[in-house]
Amino acid sequence: MIISPTLGDIVRVFKSISAIKVSLVLEKTEMPLWQRNYYEHIIRNDAEWTSVSEYISNNLLCWEQDEENPDMHNP
Repeated sequence: MIISPTLGDIVRVFKSISAIKVSLVLEKTEMPLWQRNYYEHIIRNDAEWTSVSEYISNNLLCWEQDEENPDMHNP
């Protein structure tokens, strides 16, 4: 019996491999690269695509005030 990987399996492997490579390039290992979890959502139409795109763009603008931003605590 062949067991197909789940989306969670694929995301976990991607996050693991990319974190290792980024850490090697930046020579950093003290901070995690990725948040612990992720949110998955199937985009079903153009309106949802626009909404998600705007959320991502606007979310980046809020990074300076984000509690998980390590620079927020070290001005």
